Amino acid sequence: MVVRILTLAVIGSLAVVAKAQAPDVKIKGDVSLGLISSKDFSLGAKSYTSLGRYSTLSLQAVLPIGLKVFLSERTEIITNDPDKESFDEYYVEDPGLWRVGKQVLPFGGGGFFRQSVLAARVDSKLLLEGLPLAMAFVDGGKGYQYGFTGRIGGRGLGISFAFGRHWGINSTALALTQSIQAPEGLNNGWKQAVEFDLSRRTGKCSYRGELLLLSNAEGTSQDKEVSDFQFGYDLGHRHSALLGVSKELGRTDLLYRVGGTYNVAKGMQIESLYRLTNGNFRDFAIFLRVRF
Repeated sequence: MVVRILTLAVIGSLAVVAKAQAPDVKIKGDVSLGLISSKDFSLGAKSYTSLGRYSTLSLQAVLPIGLKVFLSERTEIITNDPDKESFDEYYVEDPGLWRVGKQVLPFGGGGFFRQSVLAARVDSKLLLEGLPLAMAFVDGGKGYQYGFTGRIGGRGLGISFAFGRHWGINSTALALTQSIQAPEGLNNGWKQAVEFDLSRRTGKCSYRGELLLLSNAEGTSQDKEVSDFQFGYDLGHRHSALLGVSKELGRTDLLYRVGGTYNVAKGMQIESLYRLTNGNFRDFAIFLRVRF
């Protein structure tokens, strides 16, 4: 509730400023259109990917006083996702200092735990070593995410944490290891989450590894530890290939994925992803991704 009131107050104040001075406005899009086929069911034509990436249309306005207003709307909601809002993000920020509104929480290296929730975020640097620090107070409402989350470290190495209630309930949170159609769901999730992430690039090769520890489960959720490793290779001309493997520690299942990106033209790509569980077909997806 506190974050909601703060968000409305900030946006209202900026609306008054915007009337007096014209902001610099840009409209952007990141739209994926394609087909997903699964062993258990067919999703057919969708505008979200099998890893839970939404298609979005966004508006960004930079005010004369230096603040940025961002609004991003989804073209389609993932079935069974507890987050039913059509807006993926809407926030006001002073870049590099603070951000207030619905936003992707600072957590992890980009593979696990993408959650967009109402939050007040602060960016700073630790006194020792000058490491980047991002922290957010989160208030998603009853049954949704609530508490504190943050990440310490740069783009290549970091440790993330979350303390509170109902972390990881969204379809986008654990898409590497569970179906986006079967998220943890409202009133479930975990009270604590810790993740270690590492990413490197050497020549045409890139690597990303993540280890996520989830504890103090709520509702029907269970404590778990999951890991993921992804290798990418630059084929030139903005074409690329990837190979990844995910595993829930304590279980024998290994989830493999192989995929690629073909650059059709500027801002237009064809993406494909084939996934297996212990060598057996899990799902296949092919999408046309357009960014402008």
